[in-house]
Amino acid sequence: MERMTGSDALLWHMEQADNPMHTLKVLILDPSRQGRQVTLDDVVAAVGPRLGIVRRATQKVVSAKGFGGIPFWVDDAEFELRAHLEERTLPAPGNSRQLEALYSELAMTPLPRDRALWSMVLVHGLAHGRQAVVVRVHHSLTDGLGALNAFVACTTNTAGTVVAPHPSPVPVEYRATELRAEAGRRLRRMILGVPDLGRDAVAGKRRAKAFRAEHPDLPPFMGSKRNFCNTASGGDRSCATISLSLEEMRAVGKAAGVTVNGVLHGILAGAMRAELIERGEDTSKPTAAVFGIAADATDRNRRYGNAVTPTNVGIFCNLADPRERLIRTARSCQEGVELRRLTGVHMADRWSSYGPRVASLFRRTLADRSPWIVNHMTTANVPGPTGHRWLGDVEVVDWYSFALAVNPANVNVTVHSYSGRMNVGLVTTPEAMPDPHRFLGRLTDELHVLKAAVLDRSMVSS
Repeated sequence: MERMTGSDALLWHMEQADNPMHTLKVLILDPSRQGRQVTLDDVVAAVGPRLGIVRRATQKVVSAKGFGGIPFWVDDAEFELRAHLEERTLPAPGNSRQLEALYSELAMTPLPRDRALWSMVLVHGLAHGRQAVVVRVHHSLTDGLGALNAFVACTTNTAGTVVAPHPSPVPVEYRATELRAEAGRRLRRMILGVPDLGRDAVAGKRRAKAFRAEHPDLPPFMGSKRNFCNTASGGDRSCATISLSLEEMRAVGKAAGVTVNGVLHGILAGAMRAELIERGEDTSKPTAAVFGIAADATDRNRRYGNAVTPTNVGIFCNLADPRERLIRTARSCQEGVELRRLTGVHMADRWSSYGPRVASLFRRTLADRSPWIVNHMTTANVPGPTGHRWLGDVEVVDWYSFALAVNPANVNVTVHSYSGRMNVGLVTTPEAMPDPHRFLGRLTDELHVLKAAVLDRSMVSS
């Protein structure tokens, strides 16, 4: 057995009946090289011998009696692969909108909490003979980087080749008495660690205050007013996708002297500005976004767990000039990363260990009531493979990821690069964004605007 980290436990406890805490990972398959469609038996034959690639794939979550706030990962002795698999067929013509409707349905369908926290859906009926595999995986099991690493570990970069078998280990039994004893030991260590945590928190706050005083592009924590992204919402979710050119985004970033992540958030700033203007909402101040940064930038092989810490950045949708909007937003993104590293990338996980159920209660009671919020949208930008991956003779032609739309920030934009494209997975609520495709269209429009504003100016000046 293994105790959950603070970040994992927080995500486990945050789940509610109308707010599942699983993400979606999508593989678009082209089986034409093998000459037939992929079957569920093919999935069993491919996945079963390799379950050991992700240790959490055959584990479940349990808690000792009286210690519900300290969950553990334990081996699931009754694990059955086929219980985690199903298949669906899209109605003709199997286009992207019909596939997105399935994503939305799966985003709203909770995973059973008494077994391994993932499921896999093989989807038939896509246009041009393609298929899809949609994986629902609880966020407590892994974050976006862990999921991407698992995907890469399970695939190859050469057609006709497969990854060697990596079976799951023999389950290790646990006793309730051992679980309770370990939970008690963990609680005592937590209590003894309070003074150190307090001292580190005070020191971090002091450093953050000094840093923010010299970097005004960062938004104040809990200092943003609500907008359409924070509309009180129910349990329905809407998923939509779009692909942007990675080459074009790199060209814009090079001309402007900013990172690709800065370009992404600059595009979001323009899209937010257009959306706010059309809705008649305030555009006099920047909005705020939260994204995660790696707690350990050198850990490139992690396949489970949450090892990112959030940082709060400004989205300068208040600026009419697109170049200035890009530069200010990109600078805020860079400063947000610097601030989080200055104050300690492990602090979020340490704090999460002390009150995951309290944090969940706080969100349930105040998310739709507080006039001030941390962020308007949540984002992620994960670099992925530069070329197509393969499952034997089956080509993975696309990879998408959808994270969580969680009150009060009911707009989540998750971007994974794949083979020269920036694949955007937007998940939101109908209350916050009745037409998510309109917002995604604004991203394309804003990339064109930035190209004209930055690249054309760069060529004129040269």
